[in-house]
Amino acid sequence: MASTTLRSIVLASAFAAVAVAAPVANESPIEGYAIVPATWELDGPDGQVIQLNGTVQEVVAQLDVIVPNSRNKLIADIATASASAAEASTLERRYDEESLHCFVSPWGNGYVDSIQDGINYLNNVPGRPWHNPGPGNCARVSCSYRSAIYWCNDNRFRKELNSFKDIAHGADRIKNTCRRQDGVGSLVTNGQIFYTDGWNVIVRSDSC
Repeated sequence: MASTTLRSIVLASAFAAVAVAAPVANESPIEGYAIVPATWELDGPDGQVIQLNGTVQEVVAQLDVIVPNSRNKLIADIATASASAAEASTLERRYDEESLHCFVSPWGNGYVDSIQDGINYLNNVPGRPWHNPGPGNCARVSCSYRSAIYWCNDNRFRKELNSFKDIAHGADRIKNTCRRQDGVGSLVTNGQIFYTDGWNVIVRSDSC
């Protein structure tokens, strides 16, 4: 069986065509938004196309069974990678400062450290995420230690992003702008950022 490294695997985040998917036990609904499961399509060993469902953390764990040591490869990439200034500048021009909302009620707060872990994963996942038509069509792409990242399509047409770094950028802006200490001194965050081309990112607490 041919070996495949994580870097060579082409990931494309695809989402169910129906607006409302069957509820999943560990997902919390977001009022006004339909939550659909994230399905990741990728080239596995011997070139066959496989589909995995879940957040990036869940997909990496499943992938590690199919392609041994892929988790270690991703962690090594996260430790050494940095986003290019050109990509950051391009995304910054699409960002509308008035679209950032902090500590949205009644959402709970996620932990800053856990959100950062999700950002690191998303910054290093290859492929281009896409969403079926909205508005208000969302998927949870990262969740660990009760801290989740969602991305949503508010367009009435299919939306494809340049990379998962676009989602990571939104989560990073929320994390850096909307943060405070909770009652026990932990840094927490919660917020939503809208982009001018009809999509948004949500950071909040969730069950995971």
